[in-house]
Amino acid sequence: MKILICGVGKNPFNNYPYEVSEKDEYVFLDRLLFRDFEGKGKYVKHDLNQVPLPFENKTFDIIFCSHVLEHVDNLIPLLEDFHRISKPRGKLVIIVPYWLQYGMLNDPTHRRFFNYFSFDFLAKNLQFSECHYLIKVEYRPLKRKYMFNRWLKLMEIFANKFPRFYESSPLRYIFSAGSVMFVFEVYA
Repeated sequence: MKILICGVGKNPFNNYPYEVSEKDEYVFLDRLLFRDFEGKGKYVKHDLNQVPLPFENKTFDIIFCSHVLEHVDNLIPLLEDFHRISKPRGKLVIIVPYWLQYGMLNDPTHRRFFNYFSFDFLAKNLQFSECHYLIKVEYRPLKRKYMFNRWLKLMEIFANKFPRFYESSPLRYIFSAGSVMFVFEVYA
């Protein structure tokens, strides 16, 4: 499989939800040049704010973005370009900080905030998909989940079982999620 890891920083496999395999081909994309990551893949220096991305159509089986989309100025064109460079039935895996996470407001480079329903506009069949008209492509949702610190695992189970309740209750302020993960399939 060919895998694009965006905004890699100094640890490209941080939060990566799949097993790292020697058989897979990794492409690391970041606007800053760090290092070669022990020969695990190819490094491409590019700013995610600049679309189109420097890849051919239908190139990647998986696109992984962990804690990078909150820094992007124009999210919708980037998500449309991810669709272009994904193979049919490819996966888009997104991990973003939860909007109430304590560090979210401390970083002046954060451009937007996310909750459990933030990416509903990518699919026509989700809770808040009435904003689907904003994007020209479609993704099929496979998974989404709150990610809590390890000492709040019971709250993580509860929040993922009852996300609408969690989002509308004071629990979100008292026991705030750290991140939210979304997994989408490219709908061709």
